[in-house]
Amino acid sequence: MDPDWLRAARENGLVVGETRVGPVAPSPSVRERLGLKESEAQFQARVIEFARSCGWAVAWFRPVRIQRRDGSTYHETPVGADGKGWPDLILVRERLVAAELKVKKSLSPEQKRWRDSLLKAGVEWHKWRPANWPQIEETLQ
Repeated sequence: MDPDWLRAARENGLVVGETRVGPVAPSPSVRERLGLKESEAQFQARVIEFARSCGWAVAWFRPVRIQRRDGSTYHETPVGADGKGWPDLILVRERLVAAELKVKKSLSPEQKRWRDSLLKAGVEWHKWRPANWPQIEETLQ
């Protein structure tokens, strides 16, 4: 089953690139022309796909579903010690890159603390939004 952006691109006659692993998601400007909004999970998947196609090793922590006693559920990312606010992606090739991905919200206090600590330690750190796609490509190519 094709993702929404691929179906819409084909229906509108737009050219969509292909890689060894499959179709490449269109740029944010193409997504906007198609009237598609991108969730943070979709954005993260697109960044991971692109990074891996450029030879980066990528690590991220998957949220888990927690069920309350009353039967309702929510998602959280289990972390220990000082892990709250850890960047969404850690990418490694010839250097280490930490990336915080945002679609709507701004950085939490814990994310700012990790940003400051990682930068102080000499780690390359970025906050990326879908509109930053040209900078993402430049950083990862």
